[in-house]
This record gives sequence, structure tokens and C-alpha cells, in this order.
Amino acid sequence: TDENGALTVSVRPYGFTIYKADTALPASTVAPDIIINSPSRGQHFDPKVNNLDGNDVPQRIEVGADLTSPAGKEQLAEVTFAVRVNGGDYARIGVDDNAPYRVFYDASGLESGAKLDFAAVVSDLNGHLNYAEVTDIQVGQVEAEPGGNYDYAAIHYLRADGDYGDDTAADFNDFWGLHLWGDAIAPAEVTEWTAPKPFRGETDYGRMALIKLQDASQDVNFIVHRGDTKDGAEQDRAFNPLRDGPEIWLKQDDDAVYTSQAAAQGYVTIHYRRADGDYGDPASSDANDFWGLHLWGDALADGVGTEWASPRPFNDIDEFGAYWRVPIQDASQPVNFIIHRGDAKDPGPDQSMHPEEGAAVW
Repeated sequence: TDENGALTVSVRPYGFTIYKADTALPASTVAPDIIINSPSRGQHFDPKVNNLDGNDVPQRIEVGADLTSPAGKEQLAEVTFAVRVNGGDYARIGVDDNAPYRVFYDASGLESGAKLDFAAVVSDLNGHLNYAEVTDIQVGQVEAEPGGNYDYAAIHYLRADGDYGDDTAADFNDFWGLHLWGDAIAPAEVTEWTAPKPFRGETDYGRMALIKLQDASQDVNFIVHRGDTKDGAEQDRAFNPLRDGPEIWLKQDDDAVYTSQAAAQGYVTIHYRRADGDYGDPASSDANDFWGLHLWGDALADGVGTEWASPRPFNDIDEFGAYWRVPIQDASQPVNFIIHRGDAKDPGPDQSMHPEEGAAVW
């Protein structure tokens, strides 16, 4: 490499070249300098609402940072961003490990006049940190409530047996589908009993059907059925996109209409990635031997909360890293957690996730 750490690489067309370093890369001795480049101190932010794919989506606040490494050389680093509302405690809002270093914060749920402070902590991944802060960001009035003008609704459906039938069949006895009616849906979405709308979408939860709306303030009426066999309830069911949200989740042999995936499945998933790939031994009874999860709060199912010396071991490791599946009983409450190994915390402060906003965090 040259004095700037750059390497000129020559590769023939459709070929490849392998380079191997003759020495290990030296460990960093200092974290980069950091400044927050957006927003500015005292800036007034009035969230706008944009219509994207049929949904009203609030414009988010871009929180960005610039790094300057010693001697101007590029340096591997990770930036963690946090927000404080009206002088409260800081809460982490995201992490970025590539330039441009930035996250986007949704302030649409805050009252007009709220004051925000943003902090950014840079780590060189060798134990060295640096810090920057910007204060007194003013939040204006949100122009419209999210969800006030939905063009589509989504109905998610999970069958424990995984048998949804053949949705390409002409015979309604061959697949599970939706009987739909009411003033909420577009005329083309209204079905005959013998021609239900199939669940053609697929997500990590199960199957899904997307329904065109004409009036989100009205109820979407539905029955899940295969032929003349109904699933979930003998009586008609309904939800209101404006009141309940544009997505619902259903389960086989369950008549409940869930307004979040976390509530429907009864758990949330917390994903955790370590650059060194060392998550320890979750089978050990010693909390110093593995990265575990300290859990507390009213969202948790009975018996799921932990003592500090007995963290919850991770369930498994996937392509992202370790993950925990945490049983919950109240999706309207936050799941509070700390990732730790013995008394070493990562990243340090208490953290929380809100199951109603998403069934998984990374």
C-alpha cells in the first residue's frame, strides 16, 4: 500500500486476483474525531407528511456525523446515535458503520414544541471512543396524523401447519382465501363466496393479502375460509384501517384480530452482531461466559424477566449474528433490555423496543 493505505489493484476481464497481507493490520490507538453535521443547534424542524405507496409517511430528521481520522487516513469505525426528548434520558436510535454516517429519526409522535438533543458516539472497535452532541432542536406541528389516508390494507395470515393450499386453483375448496365486503374496500376487491381473494404475498410471519381501499375510515369486513370451512371465527370479522392501523395479523384457529405481529406471535426477536463473532457459550451457567440479555418490564410474559447474574441466553446464531426470542404478554408496553457478559455491557445504557412498532430489532 502507499502512504495513504491505498492499494492499486489490477484485474483482467472476467478474472480475479488474490492479495494477501504479509503482516496483520495494526490495531487502532485512538478513535476518530467526530462532529454532528445535521441537524444544527437550534434548528426548527417541522415534519412534513409524504404519501408513499398509498400511505402517509412522516418525513424523518436526518442525524448525520462526519469523522476525521488521525493523519487523514481512512479508519474503520462505528457510530452510535441517540436522542433525548425534553431533557430526559438518551435513547439509542441507530448505528452506522459506513460513510455517510447517519440515521433517520421519526419525530411525528412528539408534541409541537418538543426539544430534542442528539448525541453521536464513535468507536474505533478497539476500545476507544469519541463523542459529539447537538442540542435545542425544535419540533414543529406535524401536518397530518400518519394513517389518515391509507390506500391499501394488509391482512397477514399464519397457519401452524403451513398448508395454505394451491392459490392458483379455480376451485375455492383448494386454498385458504378471504371473503371481503363493505364500504372500505375498492369495488374490485369485493368477492363472491366461491371466489375468495388468495393470500399470495409471503413474509417472515406467514402469508399476506394486499387490499385496495376507497375509504379507510370504514370497516374492512372479512371471513377466512377454504370452501365452506371458516377459520378463526364462525361470525364475521372486521377491522378499521384508520382506527386500528392498515395491517392486521391472524392465526389459525384463533378468532382474535391482532394489530401487530409481535402480539400475534407472542414474542419479539432481538438480533445482535459482534464483529469478532464471539458470543460465548450460552449453555454455561456462568454469566461471564456468554453474551446474554437482562430483561425487565410489563411487556414480558410471566417468568421471562431476569436477574443480573442469570441473563437470558441467545436462542441461536444466524447470518446476522446471535438472536433472542423473548416471549411477551402485552405488546403495548416496552421490552427493556441490556446486552451484557458478566458486568460488561454492550453498548452500555439501558435499551428498549416497542413491540407494537415492530416484532424485531437489530
